[in-house]
Amino acid sequence: MQLLRPHDDELIGSALSRAMRDFGLNIPRLMEALTGRPLASHSFLVARYPGIAKSFGMSAQELVGRHTMANYSLVFLRDEQRERVLSSVLSGTPNSAWISDIARKVTSTAPALRYCPSCVHSDIALFGQSYWRRAHQLPTVSVCCSHECRLINTDIPMRARLPVAPPELCMGAFTNSALPASVQLAIARWSCSCLNNQMNGGMPWSDWFRDRASAAGYQIRQGTKFGVRLSQDLEQFYGAPFLKEHRCAVDREVGPQWPARLLRSCCHGIEPLKHVLLGVFLESDPVPTPPEPKVFKKRGPRRDSTQEDMDAVKRVTKAASALGRRGGKLNLTIVLRKAGLEDLWRHSYPRLPRMQAWVAEFKATEQYKRWVKGSTN
Repeated sequence: MQLLRPHDDELIGSALSRAMRDFGLNIPRLMEALTGRPLASHSFLVARYPGIAKSFGMSAQELVGRHTMANYSLVFLRDEQRERVLSSVLSGTPNSAWISDIARKVTSTAPALRYCPSCVHSDIALFGQSYWRRAHQLPTVSVCCSHECRLINTDIPMRARLPVAPPELCMGAFTNSALPASVQLAIARWSCSCLNNQMNGGMPWSDWFRDRASAAGYQIRQGTKFGVRLSQDLEQFYGAPFLKEHRCAVDREVGPQWPARLLRSCCHGIEPLKHVLLGVFLESDPVPTPPEPKVFKKRGPRRDSTQEDMDAVKRVTKAASALGRRGGKLNLTIVLRKAGLEDLWRHSYPRLPRMQAWVAEFKATEQYKRWVKGSTN
């Protein structure tokens, strides 16, 4: 079966839905004609079988790269991992886990289909009907890159069963976002560039983020934790409610895991949306929040070394007596540890003359035993 090629940036689910309407077929019959298997469903976001690409007169690689959401989910992976996933997606028997993961990374924070009303008008004028674009379905994208207008949210889930009606037949409401219009547009453009694999010239993302963060002033300085400042400034830039809504909240309890972790080589496993949000933030010319000035506490009263010395002798004498009742030899380290004086003796023995005298007397007794490396008693 030969189908009309998808339109520019058209989602695979949109193209298959149009084919079903044109041929009057349900999804099992269409999929049997395309793949030889009467499949009951097909992903709206990712192509599963090479036979579908062939029916459109395209290579599987072209179909996956231009009409699915795969690039957005894979562009931030390391080269070898990305090639492994793509090879599976392009194979005759794709790994279903990869397919599900690609779809999940797109739909987890953007569950419903969206469209641009200006794009719909243009499509109808050119083709007589509109179609669903990939760029409008990306997480947190609320405006159209081409027309810079707000998208319309529908009540159609991205995981809806095919066929899906074209946008002009779907009702909805304009997207609402607390972010400034310039930030919304920057997120949309960044996301589209990632979707089309047009970002950072092949440099590892951890290096790219680290260079940008350093240029912005988020670098290690004495008395400054750059990761804490980066996370605080990013949270202020987007607002905590926005980050929480899209599952990118900064976790204060476990330290600056994100966004600081993206500056390290282990950043390849982090959700693509977090890469986009950090990239937009770093390209906004942020001014790092000045580090909090050090607060020097007034020194308290000087320690009474004489009293401390007398108390130490009492405690060590009591500890030696208690250990001595067990029988056997004693070493000084164990006695000091029992008395809780090991650190005090190590760091302050010059100002403890009574304690020094006690130690000298203890070492002269038959009960004393030198410390033997490896001893635990």
